[in-house]
Amino acid sequence: MNVKYHLKIALTVFTLAISAKAVVGIQTAANIDKSKPDVSDKHFVEQLKFGSSPIITGQWVTFVYRGAGRDVELVGEMTDWNKRGVKLQYLNGTSSRYFSMKFPDDARIEYKFV
Repeated sequence: MNVKYHLKIALTVFTLAISAKAVVGIQTAANIDKSKPDVSDKHFVEQLKFGSSPIITGQWVTFVYRGAGRDVELVGEMTDWNKRGVKLQYLNGTSSRYFSMKFPDDARIEYKFV
């Protein structure tokens, strides 16, 4: 009998607080780009591969998962905690996955990967 097992990874719920002061603490004001992060930017790709998560760029937040999970989804307040979350995109040639989303400057968000 061929049985397929589906492994889901549920991690601790994280709380993310975004504020202008927090972003300045992470990056200098001169480095804050107001446009959506793009994988054609080598610096952004390095952050996806090796940097801390989430990556905050202006109002854009990029959630990063690194690991062996097959189907990784992001759920939280931004998805109304739906059972089906937002699927993360693979960064080609790596085990890193990511999803970028824009939030208000004063956002405080709880989320988890499943």
